[in-house]
Amino acid sequence: MKTIEKFVELHIVQNVTRLISDLSNAGLYHKSASSICELHPEIFCKDNYQDAAEDAGWEEHLSLLGDNFYYKSPDPDDNQYCDTWQELCESQGIDPYQEEALEHWIVSDWLADRLLAKDEMVSKDVHGLIIWGRTTSGQAVKMDDVIQGIYEKFLEGRG
Repeated sequence: MKTIEKFVELHIVQNVTRLISDLSNAGLYHKSASSICELHPEIFCKDNYQDAAEDAGWEEHLSLLGDNFYYKSPDPDDNQYCDTWQELCESQGIDPYQEEALEHWIVSDWLADRLLAKDEMVSKDVHGLIIWGRTTSGQAVKMDDVIQGIYEKFLEGRG
């Protein structure tokens, strides 16, 4: 597999945005919930801690002590050692941004695992389907930064 087009063709099965939208509006989805949104909220929206922290002036840096990261403050005397962007935001009182899925796609299990590792919106069981909630629209999936990053790691043999 030498092209990103082939990669996308293999791992991204079908656009199901209309189906998911119809199910979310139907109100007849499941007897224990009023819509698919209640059963699978993880494919509709997520908190974005990284962009909120970066917009507040924070930067992520690799520690010289190992594989840990630290977060450099806009105030040079206020660096923070946190495990995640979420932990940093919570410690600094920074409210995360809300991201909403604009499209929904059926993807391969292999790609779903990598999307989850990138904090993407994925459910591995929407009635047996693996659904990715994509936060971009209007461009080919192969153009998404997250897909390009996963593809590059795949080419390097690290994916």
